[in-house]
Amino acid sequence: MNIIPYADEKPITGGEYEKIRETALEGISRSRREHILSVEREAVMMAEALFPRLGIPSEYIYDIRTAAILHDIKKESDYDSQITVCEKGGMSLTDADRASLTVLHSFAGAYAAREKYGIGKRVFDAIFRHTVGDGDMSVF
Repeated sequence: MNIIPYADEKPITGGEYEKIRETALEGISRSRREHILSVEREAVMMAEALFPRLGIPSEYIYDIRTAAILHDIKKESDYDSQITVCEKGGMSLTDADRASLTVLHSFAGAYAAREKYGIGKRVFDAIFRHTVGDGDMSVF
């Protein structure tokens, strides 16, 4: 496990996070918004408990918060829209990827977040992998 993946990448600042948060929840249903905010609260609580034990500087909390806020930005999008976002981002989708809207939204969300907000690889990977995991997944 990589403790701080892409360590050469600067962490997201509080100001950057606030700008993303201002628009990230627009157009999302009330129930999805509540879920996203709940995920953010849980992610922050987990990070606050784990970061000191793992030696991760607290400034990385905004990467966690940003990934949490953006993790479901494509969850309510239709299938074709999600496919388009993934292909536009350069992903070669397998038949298995195409078969599950539940999995597909994490891929589409990562590409959409990168395009709209310019997120780095650390947050991209957290969003991308949040439904499928990975053997080399980080704490982010």
